[in-house]
Amino acid sequence: MPLVDDFYADRKEAFQTLYSVAFGVAASRLPKEIRFEAEDIAQETLVAVFRNKPHVTAEGELKAYTVKSAINKTTDLDRKSTR
Repeated sequence: MPLVDDFYADRKEAFQTLYSVAFGVAASRLPKEIRFEAEDIAQETLVAVFRNKPHVTAEGELKAYTVKSAINKTTDLDRKSTR
């Protein structure tokens, strides 16, 4: 089964590609009051992706995994901020 490293020439390329995905998701889903947290969410998402090493068969699946992870982290932060 392919891992994260199998879709990109190096981790820098993987980071740049997946960071933009995660940041875009976080920035678009966070309320304006806490949108500054999007960068932290993107970084936390990538740490989770590289640690979990999801078994995916295509780059699109890896991006989808990244999107879902970023959505979950964004939702968690949004819930905490509204308490």
